[in-house]
Amino acid sequence: MSSSPTRPFGLARPILLLLLTLLLPSFATAATIEAYASSFTGDPLSVRIEIDDEREDGHLVITLSVDDDENIADLRGFFAQVSDESLLPGLSVTGDLITSSAFEANAVSNLGRGSNLNGGGTPCACDLGIEIGSPGAGKDDIQSVTFTLSHASESLDVSFFAGEEFGVRATSVGGDNGGRNGSSKLIGVVPEPTTGVLMGLGLAVLARGHRRARDAR
Repeated sequence: MSSSPTRPFGLARPILLLLLTLLLPSFATAATIEAYASSFTGDPLSVRIEIDDEREDGHLVITLSVDDDENIADLRGFFAQVSDESLLPGLSVTGDLITSSAFEANAVSNLGRGSNLNGGGTPCACDLGIEIGSPGAGKDDIQSVTFTLSHASESLDVSFFAGEEFGVRATSVGGDNGGRNGSSKLIGVVPEPTTGVLMGLGLAVLARGHRRARDAR
């Protein structure tokens, strides 16, 4: 009697299933994603955003920072669309440099005092807006800011912004050695978290192994 052909995937499959079972839940509940916004009007500028749902459980810790080799700027506002507008009434924001905020579906584009995202190419009217600091670099000059977005009764994770557009308002744009008379309004898109990619890869491996095992019968 001839022996059955060796199936290397026979051992790998349960191991991969075990790894997916152990690792994917932790990825799904804790993630950090980053994106970049670039100017759609005004002076050239790049701003990096990091959204973290791991640092404070159930809350989103958001960091904006000027990321440009040539220009610096004073960050004045953050605007965004969200994946679940039903959560907007329960939102609040905290942070030492946060001046004001607004949460209303498809209705936020201007927080006053120059913190607005009006103009051609804007992603707004947005679902939320957060004012940063005060007008003019003479009072403050904020090139990096961190704040926390929370909900009164629901836990938030990075999927709240994933796949959605966001915008940044910056003033006092210019070189580090002076001449900072510029102004920028920026737009970017928050990517989907990498968890889906990992899960997709794992499931693809499982499916491919299943087909090989079936064909070998």
